[in-house]
Amino acid sequence: MAPKLESILKSNPNVKLVLKDYPIRGEMSLYAAQAALAAKMQGKYKEMYFALLTSDNDLTKDSVMAIAKNQGLNIAKLKKDMDSTTVQKQIERTSDLAAFLEILGTPAIFIGKSDATQPKQIVYVAGEMSTKDIQDAITNAK
Repeated sequence: MAPKLESILKSNPNVKLVLKDYPIRGEMSLYAAQAALAAKMQGKYKEMYFALLTSDNDLTKDSVMAIAKNQGLNIAKLKKDMDSTTVQKQIERTSDLAAFLEILGTPAIFIGKSDATQPKQIVYVAGEMSTKDIQDAITNAK
C-alpha cells in the first residue's frame, strides 16, 4: 500500500494521511513499529515508515537498522528511543484503538473529511485498496 498512498498524497495536496503502527505480525513487526516511532523523535517518521514498508528485504533487526542508517538516523538514539515509554505507550494506544474499532488486520483504511461526525461519512476498508478506489473514496467523501 505504501506506493499507492504516496501516489495519492502527491495527487491530492489537501489530503492528510494519518498512520498508526499496529504491529500484529509478530516480533519483527513490533521491532519495526518501534523503530518507525523512534524515528519520529528525530523528525523522520514518514521516511522510516515508507522505507520499512517498501523494503525488498525481509525485516530483521539488522535490516531495520540498515534502513534507519540509510534514512540518516542516529542509530544509538534510535535504539534508546525504541525502548522508551513514549514509544511503548503509543503502540499500546494504537492497539487499544484497534480493539475498540474491532480492527483485526492491516491495512485498515478510513477515508473521510476531517470534520466527519457520522459513521456513514467515513469509508472503512479492511485490506488493500487500489489507487483508483482510494481516489474515488476521497473524491466522494461527504
